[in-house]
Amino acid sequence: SSGINAEYGGGGIVICYCMAVAYGHVEAAFPYISDTGTFPPESCVFTLFLNCAAVVALAIFTLKYLHVVQYNRQCSPAVTRINTAALITGYIAAFGIMVVGAFQETNVLAIHVAGAMMAFLGGTVYMFLIASLGFRQDVNFGVDERQYAKARLVMAFLSLISFVISMTASTVAWYQWIPFDPASKSILWNKRDKGYNVHLVATAFEWVMALDLLAFLMTFSQELHIIQLQVVLSRLQIISSSYKRSLLRQVMI
Repeated sequence: SSGINAEYGGGGIVICYCMAVAYGHVEAAFPYISDTGTFPPESCVFTLFLNCAAVVALAIFTLKYLHVVQYNRQCSPAVTRINTAALITGYIAAFGIMVVGAFQETNVLAIHVAGAMMAFLGGTVYMFLIASLGFRQDVNFGVDERQYAKARLVMAFLSLISFVISMTASTVAWYQWIPFDPASKSILWNKRDKGYNVHLVATAFEWVMALDLLAFLMTFSQELHIIQLQVVLSRLQIISSSYKRSLLRQVMI
């Protein structure tokens, strides 16, 4: 499911980007991800895929939480606290994704920005918390998470650095940008705009953040595969037990 969410999320972003560029709603060179879902018809697709991606992300965060609970046999208080904090921040990030899709920046900018902050900042904190679990020596998570811990930590730092650069550059570019018509809701940039180069830095690192988070979720594939396998085996055991009871009844009759 983590792989599906990454492929779905990446595919949805690309579809909205292509639609927005084709309709002339954004520039082709690194628009903000939100800009690709601001105007119809791409805004409808953007909202749909973000809501679906958020639901799948909620499922992944919950499964990862349950995976840690299952293998935290020693009931380590530290692991329990980190795991709970990760679940909460993951839910906040997923809710932020829904907010971004529901409130376009040209309609309710403050709520849209708040949703983006929840999604990106919450996602970054989640990445750090999950990465820290991989370095725990007192819990066996069913797989060697230490082989993923370093890569996840690098991804977490990449997300944090990208977040700081993107937010800083975005603020600078916003104050430098002088639209042709301030009263319009145009989000188009061109090379002659003041702050254009800083704008490109902000948008490029926003794309890095999004792709980094999707790649991070894909590292859960082995853990979630184990959980899915256990569910299948449990169901087979239930079916087998029911079948045996049925045969026993027939013999007794």
